[in-house]
Parts: sequence; C-alpha cells; structure tokens
Amino acid sequence: LDAFTIGFYRLLLALCLLLIINIFLKQKMTFFTQGSLFWRLNILGLLLGLHFVMFISSVKTTTVINATVLVNTTPAITLIIYWVWSKERPPTIKLFGLLLSMTGIFLISITEVDFSSSGIIGDLMALTAAVLWAAYLIIGKPIREKNNILSTMTPIYFVGCLILMILSLTTRGFKLPTLNQWAPLVGLAIFPTAIGHTLHFSSMKALKP
Repeated sequence: LDAFTIGFYRLLLALCLLLIINIFLKQKMTFFTQGSLFWRLNILGLLLGLHFVMFISSVKTTTVINATVLVNTTPAITLIIYWVWSKERPPTIKLFGLLLSMTGIFLISITEVDFSSSGIIGDLMALTAAVLWAAYLIIGKPIREKNNILSTMTPIYFVGCLILMILSLTTRGFKLPTLNQWAPLVGLAIFPTAIGHTLHFSSMKALKP
C-alpha cells in the first residue's frame, strides 16, 4: 500500500474508535460553534495527515533507523521554532540539550548513511515529517489546554483522514487493503494512533511541546 492509503486507513480506523468512545461517554462536539477553534483544528488535521505521509514515505525510501531517528528531531526543531518565533533565547540547559541531541542523532545516523538519491530523499522526508510535527505541537498546545481531549482529537483525525483520501485519489494510488493487510492497519490505528497519539497530544495540557 502507498503512504496515502496507509495513513488514510490508520486515521479512519482511529477516528471510528474515538467516535464510539465519544458516543459512549456522551461527549459534546462544541467545535462546530466556535469559528476560530474549528479552523485551528482543521490546520492540525492537515499537519497530522501530511506528517503521516512524509514519515511513512520516508520508511519506504530510507533505512528504518534513519527515518525513526530523524523524525524524532521534533523536540529540537520545536525549540528552534520557539526561539525564532518568540525571539527569546532559551535557557542554557535547553541549548545544551539541543546540542547533545543533535550530536547523538548524527552519531546514530552516520552508521546507516546512504548517499543514494532515494536514501537522501527519504531522509529529507523524515526531517519534513519532524518539522510538520513540531508545528503541529506548537499550534496544538493552547488548544489542548482549554479543550477536552476526546472531542478535540476526533475532528483532527477526521480532517487528516479526509486530506489523505483526497491526495490518494488525485495520485490514483488509493487501494483497498487485502485480507492480510487489515491486521497491521488495525494495529497502527489502535496502538500508536488512537491510544498513543491521543495520549501524546493530551500530555500537552501539562507539558510544553
């Protein structure tokens, strides 16, 4: 399956699970009545969908370790974006942490360096996924602080799912999964998405991006 299709089903199945939970817990969907919130959730859905596409594509075109390590530069990229945006110098301890993390990333990645065109493109995709993730967290922080996690994640997953479906159809790559592909897709939807990502986003109520 192509990256668009994998990302689409991952978000679709996670969305269905959250909808069931929302209905069971009788959560109110108030974002439709709040114009600014509605549009910010749409932006988050777009960023999340594109992040999934970039990361899944990077796994297909570079080594798994490079894709994983590079996408996890997100905290460092978030710190840099905050620095540029607020024009306030971060504390020395954070700058030291940034230097240490980037050094570690370099040392891990150099053992898997691949100078082929596909390898370089895959690495750039992973870095792009990290930048998208950083922007997603920065925009999402104030939203999570003021809103219920379940009613917030539902529209984000819906918009991300819709974006990936449109992109998949325009590239003519959309495919129906075969019988043996459903189990991994359900696993992706439940564990790293409906549970993992929802808890990750929820943690921003008390933690900085």
